[in-house]
Amino acid sequence: MAVIQVRSLKVKLSCTDNCLPSLILCVSIPATKVVQVQSLMQYLAHNGFFEKVRIHDKREEKEAHALTVASELLDLIYGSFFPKTLHIYNESFNDAMASDSQMSNLALRDYNVIFEGLKSIVDVGGGTGTIAKIDRPHVVDSLSGSSNNLSYVGGDMFKSIPEADAILLKLILHNWTDNDCIKILNNCKKAISSDDKRGKVIVIDVVINENQDEHQVTTLKLLLDVNMACLNGKERSEEE
Repeated sequence: MAVIQVRSLKVKLSCTDNCLPSLILCVSIPATKVVQVQSLMQYLAHNGFFEKVRIHDKREEKEAHALTVASELLDLIYGSFFPKTLHIYNESFNDAMASDSQMSNLALRDYNVIFEGLKSIVDVGGGTGTIAKIDRPHVVDSLSGSSNNLSYVGGDMFKSIPEADAILLKLILHNWTDNDCIKILNNCKKAISSDDKRGKVIVIDVVINENQDEHQVTTLKLLLDVNMACLNGKERSEEE
């Protein structure tokens, strides 16, 4: 779907006003998808398919997008088979997330101070359990094995989260809109605030910093941002 919309945006860039709101109107994209289009355009501009330019509109200056030579390649990739084959990769996806968690554990060794004094931790959406667990019931049902200090919990983070000294959100918030993230974080706050004690929420996520990261690193992060836009989520800057 993203490819189809990119091609449409390419065609509509012949409009007089190429600022993003005008392009969205030209392509008839619903207003609810503005954030997703922003992610897509940011990624494509970063990779040279469009060029960011400044245009003057009466009293104000706006950021707009102009076509580049590379944009001609978009005509060759019209359509996508991905939605038809998505289910095939379920097991591979879970394996990839487990592998990613092992890498995260290596990075966390340098931040042991974060976990000092904690007696319990809940890993929300922990998948196969490489770090810790709370996940949706259908995910938990497919898991086997346990240990003396690890248990699998089926639940819904939008309703409640088990009480603990700390809540871990690894690659969770980028799946959701800002409003959904607020709901999740509010439930996290309730889970770590029992018995007049205040725990902590640990967030591990991609942080977009186009001004400081290397070009290839930003390319990967912006591609992830486009992927998450398909789920109505987004990768965020540190400020966000």
